[in-house]
Formats: sequence, C-alpha cells, structure tokens
Amino acid sequence: MPCIGSTRRTATILLQQFGLAPFRAILPPEAFHRAAEWGGCTPQRHRPLIPEVVAWLMMYVALQTTSMTQGLAQAWGLVRAICPALKERGVSEEAFCQARNQLTLGFWRAMWNYLTIAFESKFAAALRWKGVWHVLAIDGSDIDLPNVPALVRFFGKPGAVGGHAQCPQGKLVAL
Repeated sequence: MPCIGSTRRTATILLQQFGLAPFRAILPPEAFHRAAEWGGCTPQRHRPLIPEVVAWLMMYVALQTTSMTQGLAQAWGLVRAICPALKERGVSEEAFCQARNQLTLGFWRAMWNYLTIAFESKFAAALRWKGVWHVLAIDGSDIDLPNVPALVRFFGKPGAVGGHAQCPQGKLVAL
C-alpha cells in the first residue's frame, strides 16, 4: 500500500488496519477538523498526532485488553509497517498523553454533537421502538470524592452503618 506520509493518511491506515473503517462514514476527517477548530485545539505545527489520529488511537487502545502502552505500541507498529515513510519510529505513552491532553472539552463536545446527529440521521428508524417511540435508559452510581471541605459542604457525607462515611459521595447518572 503506498504511503504519502501525511498525518491524514496515518488516520486512514489506522482505520483500515484495525477494522474501524466503517466508522469513517459517521466520523469523516472533516468532523475532527471542525471539532478541533471549535474546541480551540487545532495543531499549530505539523505533527503526526493530530486530533483525528489521537482520537482513533484512543478508541483502538480502549478496545484492547492489554495495557495502554502495549496497545499504543502495537497500533503504531502496525501503522509503521504499512507506512514506512512515516518518520516517527514510535509514539511514546508520554507523547500520546500530551497530545490527548491538548484535546479540549469543547473538542469532545463538538465530536459528541456531530456523532449524535450523524448517528441519528443514519439510523433513525432503527432507534425507534415499534417505529414510533424513542427508548431511553438511565443508570447511576455513587462515586467517592476527595475529602476536601468544599466538596463536603456541597455534597455532604452520607450516613453509613455505625457512623458517617469517610468521604463525600457524588451521584454519577447517565441517560
């Protein structure tokens, strides 16, 4: 497979190699570019870890049962094998984490909005129960928070058997 050495080509290779290519129909490169612009995290210089590549690497690593380091090394190794013109010999966990940290909350919100709209427009009929109603589910759990005065004042400490809990708890709820 010829390689032109561009970072967009790296994203394409990741998708093809790891079976994520069908997602490109829902998340094209333009979506990542627009989300990076909207989130204020457009790369200021040429680098291999553009927002699109970082996002796809995150998805691939999340699907692995190995450690993040092993999953990242495997992913980048396969990309290098297919694209020998890629100058970077590897992506360290530190470089990956730094690139991931540059993706702002605004970037992820824009990506979520884009994904929601694209998914609903593509699969609207399949998302309805009996072709009419949207089915929603809700789940929640308690999470322990750091034991700092501001969080204790806001959330309080839940009662426990034989006294009070050691730390405040927040309710994490997803719809």
